[in-house]
Amino acid sequence: MKRFAAGIMLSFMLIYVLPLAFNVQPAKAGTIVVPDDYASIQRAIDVASPFDTIFVRKGVYCENLFIGKAFSLVGEDWQQTIIDGGGTGHVIYIKANNAKVSGFTIKNSSSEYPYSGIYLDESHNCQTYNNHIIAEYYGIRIYNSSDNHVYQNHIYYETGVELAWSYNNTISNNYIFDSNNGIKLAESRNNIIKENTFNSTGGTFVDVTYNSDYNTFQNNKIIEPSSYYDYKAYVGFYIQQSAGNILTGNMIHARQYCIYLYGANNTFMIENDLDGYRYSLYLEWDTTYYITFFHNNILSYGSVKINYDCKGVWDDGYPSGGNYWVEQSSKADYYRGPNQDEPGSDGIVDEPYQIDNYNIDRYPFMNPYRPPKFEISCSPSTVHLYAPQSKSCSIIISSVNSFILPVNISGSWLGQAPNGVVFSLSKSTITPPPNGKDTCDLTLTASLTASIGSFTLRIFGQSESQTSYADITITILSASLDITPPEISEPRQNPSSNVVQSNETVTISVNVTDSESGVNQVILSYTINNGSTWANLNMQLNATTNSYEAQIPQQLPGTVIKYKIIAYDNAGNNATKDNNGYNYTYEVVPEFSSTAILSILLLTTLIATALLITKKKR
Repeated sequence: MKRFAAGIMLSFMLIYVLPLAFNVQPAKAGTIVVPDDYASIQRAIDVASPFDTIFVRKGVYCENLFIGKAFSLVGEDWQQTIIDGGGTGHVIYIKANNAKVSGFTIKNSSSEYPYSGIYLDESHNCQTYNNHIIAEYYGIRIYNSSDNHVYQNHIYYETGVELAWSYNNTISNNYIFDSNNGIKLAESRNNIIKENTFNSTGGTFVDVTYNSDYNTFQNNKIIEPSSYYDYKAYVGFYIQQSAGNILTGNMIHARQYCIYLYGANNTFMIENDLDGYRYSLYLEWDTTYYITFFHNNILSYGSVKINYDCKGVWDDGYPSGGNYWVEQSSKADYYRGPNQDEPGSDGIVDEPYQIDNYNIDRYPFMNPYRPPKFEISCSPSTVHLYAPQSKSCSIIISSVNSFILPVNISGSWLGQAPNGVVFSLSKSTITPPPNGKDTCDLTLTASLTASIGSFTLRIFGQSESQTSYADITITILSASLDITPPEISEPRQNPSSNVVQSNETVTISVNVTDSESGVNQVILSYTINNGSTWANLNMQLNATTNSYEAQIPQQLPGTVIKYKIIAYDNAGNNATKDNNGYNYTYEVVPEFSSTAILSILLLTTLIATALLITKKKR
């Protein structure tokens, strides 16, 4: 019996208890508040579980923090939530994956190498953003780390950001002020440095050294100085013994060199604005085994210095073009074509620009280069459809900076598509004229069973690698919700009221609009017996004049015709245009009878005879 009971108990455990052991739920991330829960930030870090959030209230915290796990460290207000390192070590040292730090003022690290405001060591997929960092040696240093994102920080003094032996990181939208060096890379590859702003950088804007290959520097800018004495950066980009780097869309102002290449092979420089007080581009020692340089604006004199026998690509062929050189003299643009021998201007100087004995820009620009692009818009961008109804709007493609390529147009619903609503485009391709516009019509049709609600239709434009889109908000309503009648203009009559002959029909035209459910029917109602009976004619829409028209047939001489306009919308609302209740009136010119004509002749004869007798008596 005991064995039987034990067997029953074991069976119960296997069936009910054991599955519970395997149904372990992951711990939910929590929030720790400093100083409410713990007096110090480091104590909160020590007890935090992975993926917790540590929220730090306003105050000054004199600490040196170590982060060794994944969680979010968030300050209440970056201006008033301050972490002070006391002049020793790193202020925040991170050796973890998936950690986040935001919302702090971080200051007073050690001023010795390699101490930093924030130091990432063998860390991956971390985010550092919305911080105010006062650097003593480094603001942020990323060492032997990858896939981190540093963005929207304000960094002051010394070196803003350094990447060392690191790859696939993104440094974006940071503001770096009064630093000796803005951003440095050493032995770091495949990083993206974009949309950062530098002001009063005293040494080098971006310093790229020693096998820092295949990085992209995009849309960064040094704030433009107002005079020579405000040129703080000595060098914009310094690239040494590194290959395959891409510089595009940067705005660079420098006292000496905008771009200095030293053993920097396979460098691509495209669409940059260069304003160097001494040189815009300086090529040194075996730099240009291969470089590509086009669509740049060289805005200063003494623009390029080449200290080595090198050959580069200085234009992108015709008609894409080369660069704008402010110092190129005798600019003229009377010809076009690959050989610049066809009559007509094309924005390219007729003569090539000779850089040195080995290098030439075949297609220099007359004016500073700006990349051609197109813009897409919809008019109107909000449409109301009362089911059933059709409406049209215009898709507009605008050429910017002489864009001239065809743009393919398509559309798709965002999210769930509405039932019973279809759209069509009058053209699938639009080619705008240079700096002009072209359009196509978009027709929207809602059936009687269309889904009621608001929906978004996205219209896409694509031309080669360029894409753009515009959204149209479409609201489908029941026609019963429309309580607004159509609007009717004053009718127009041809021929006019005083000259209608008995052998003429009379055309009545009128404009009718309804911005809600739309015009359903327009009727011309007329009477020839002072309202005893009325005849109704359906007026047809003339697509050329966009007016509704109908013809009143020929009537007998002397007939008085009265008419009015009645319009209905798709919701059944109606409006009447009847000359404020008096109706519109015209009379057919009456004919004279033979008796009337004889009487007029007799009267004329008597008058003439009387005048003759009077004359003889005199």
